[in-house]
Amino acid sequence: MKIVIAAVYKRLNPHEQAWIDEYLTRLRSFVSVEWFHIKESGSDQSSSKEKIWTQLQKRITPETHICLLDEKGTHMSSMDLHNYIEKRELHACKQLLFVLGGAYGHPEQIQSLAHQKLSLSKATLAHRIAMLVLSEQLYRAYSIKHNLPYHHD
Repeated sequence: MKIVIAAVYKRLNPHEQAWIDEYLTRLRSFVSVEWFHIKESGSDQSSSKEKIWTQLQKRITPETHICLLDEKGTHMSSMDLHNYIEKRELHACKQLLFVLGGAYGHPEQIQSLAHQKLSLSKATLAHRIAMLVLSEQLYRAYSIKHNLPYHHD
């Protein structure tokens, strides 16, 4: 399985980038991971969402399982996320796409295709923090799978 993370944001500073890269590098020892940035742009909400959808479309295949990060999504513990990913692997999922939306939320087209909506916190998180939390939790899920001491019950 391949994990793809699509993140909509304006920019990261070098320190934020370094923290995220640290977890994604660790994660790559277990699974193929691709992270791509979608620059939020457009003169209004509608054109911004349309540009985001255009970029996302290029990454979606019939074998893609789509998980949107959304404040109204399902709250999962680290163990729940591990089980969710493991279930995708057991069902021979080729690509698991996590989408962090823009300031205006997710385009309607991706919402209608989503298989899962996941909330990382009851609090609203800045995109760069959500990206860091997601990358850390993905690494934690795989550390659980491989019985590493990183995660303690």
